[in-house]
Amino acid sequence: METSVKHSVSHIYSLFSTKRQTRNEKEGRDYFDALDAGIADILSPAVGRTENQFLVADEHIPLYGVGATPEEAMDDYRSVVISYYESLEEDSSELNADLLCRLEILRQVFERAERTL
Repeated sequence: METSVKHSVSHIYSLFSTKRQTRNEKEGRDYFDALDAGIADILSPAVGRTENQFLVADEHIPLYGVGATPEEAMDDYRSVVISYYESLEEDSSELNADLLCRLEILRQVFERAERTL
């Protein structure tokens, strides 16, 4: 009987050479910088503050991010935008007109990030 061994992504990543890990980290940072630029230019999110946390939201799509600092709130917002975009893309053939409009806006953000790299 054959057994398959599954490794976590972090375990597999640790097997890469240090040079490859550094290159992957730089590529990841570059992509997030390009994505953040697209988010800033197209979605124009604003940072607000409550008594004990920061909130990032925009007027185009009903998403927000929260965090203890503006940077953490932006990181959370970016994560939510990515998840929402992936979800809309996955179900694109079944979306109503409003959701298709949101998907088109998000496509602009991600296409811009891809062109920048």
